[in-house]
This record gives sequence, structure tokens and C-alpha cells, in this order.
Amino acid sequence: MRGRVVGVRFPDPSVHIPLEVCTGLAAAADLSFSRALEALERGERVCRKGWNGKGMWLALTPGATIEPRLARAGAADALVKADDPSWVVINGHIDMRAADGSLTIGWAPSQIDMLAKDWMILESR
Repeated sequence: MRGRVVGVRFPDPSVHIPLEVCTGLAAAADLSFSRALEALERGERVCRKGWNGKGMWLALTPGATIEPRLARAGAADALVKADDPSWVVINGHIDMRAADGSLTIGWAPSQIDMLAKDWMILESR
């Protein structure tokens, strides 16, 4: 692991602190995308120095199997209405905390993201 990169904590998602790197304390920096994926699989949050929006980060949401009666509006509910399954399987996915504080469910990397060497692992709070 490389040296510690110091930033600031991000206590409130409505507060935007301009930094040259991700907002938060970094446990490791200048990593490849494959190292960032490994960190996500361990339950850590990651971000890129090169992202324009500050305070953005990724987290892996594990999959789940739920009863159809628990499906809410959206794809799970549409699946229940269309197929009448015994169980609804929701696959794991990567989610993003956007610069405005919202969550984007189901983030997918660009080619630039996958080839970048500026990934950071954020320290847990």
C-alpha cells in the first residue's frame, strides 16, 4: 500500500468541499481499476482523482433474493407482474455517490475509468 493521501472527511452530503482529489481520507492512491474492484469486493469505497465532481465515490451493493411481495416499484416489481416468480433475485451491482449527494444505482465504468491509474480507496469512517 502506498503512503497516506490526506484530504478532509465528508460529514454531510449537502456540503461540497472543493479538492483536487476525492473528498475523504484515502487509505491508498494511484491504483488501477482492478485494484479498485478488489477493494469494492472487500466492502471499501473507491473514487478517482480525475473525476470532475468532488465527493463522488463507488460502493458495491451485494445481491439479494427477496419474496415477490417485497418488490417495490421499478424493475423488481415489473418482473413480479410479468413472470410471477417464486423469488426475485437482485444481482450485486456497483453504485455511485454523485457530486450532488444522490445515489446512482448501477454505475458502469467508461473505458477511461477502466484504464485509469488514479483510483483511490477511501478510509472507512
